[in-house]
Amino acid sequence: MDNKEIDKIILNIAKNKEQLSKLDYSDKKYDKLEDELHELEDGFIEEYEEYFDDIFEIIYEKYNLKSEPLSPLAYIAASYKKSSSDKSGYDVDADQGILVGVDKAGNKCRLVIVPGPLRILFLSSKEKQEAWKYSKE
Repeated sequence: MDNKEIDKIILNIAKNKEQLSKLDYSDKKYDKLEDELHELEDGFIEEYEEYFDDIFEIIYEKYNLKSEPLSPLAYIAASYKKSSSDKSGYDVDADQGILVGVDKAGNKCRLVIVPGPLRILFLSSKEKQEAWKYSKE
């Protein structure tokens, strides 16, 4: 598995989502961009769904999450930003990802896939915690 290729696909999906969110349905570019997004998502699912399904099963079990894991596509953020601490990496806002529960302080907790380096984070308004990180092994 090529984590750089996964990073690229995830970033392209997010880029298309972000562009679509700025367009009106009547915009001439909307249908073409939506088709491109679906092609990217279909390719991601075809290539990596089984891999991420296994990872999310482990995370949900390890952290005793009450809900069932969703499609890996659901955990891709609508947008990413370059990390200030890691020039090659990316970061994500706390409102991205899928809501999976509430912590002891009452903060909403979310799971999100983040590229560069490829990882899955727990997000709350107070903190970010790594739930999984890509390893070559």
